[in-house]
Amino acid sequence: MGLGATLITFLFRTYIDISIIYPITCCTIAICGIGTGAMYSLPISMYADVISIEQFETGENKSGAYLGYYSFTYNISNSLSLLLMGLMLDFIRFDSTQALQPMSVQSGLGLIVFCGCSIALAASILIFSRYKIKRADILKIQLKMKNKE
Repeated sequence: MGLGATLITFLFRTYIDISIIYPITCCTIAICGIGTGAMYSLPISMYADVISIEQFETGENKSGAYLGYYSFTYNISNSLSLLLMGLMLDFIRFDSTQALQPMSVQSGLGLIVFCGCSIALAASILIFSRYKIKRADILKIQLKMKNKE
């Protein structure tokens, strides 16, 4: 929903008065913020589920190793995305010294945001759809672990 609202806001930015587009943009940012918050909290929750299941099955607590893997992949993916973003900004000729960017750069920025978010959304749907652990499974394991203590 936020991605579609972003696209509509971007496409009609030159045709709608600023007094109308500004509140629409603020609502769009709020919707995107909710989605972003969910996307940042979901992987941590998934890691906790996997750690609980493995600890129940093997008796070993490998939470430190999992956190290390998570931190490493998180930092690598962030650095690669920043590198890619910098290259794209150079490609569209973004000049940070200018207060107002040419329309071609503005269009390029909009495309970067829309395409980047679309690719990230598609990748996250693909990754999260392969996650087979259900909430009921975790609750059963937590109850068994609690009764075991």
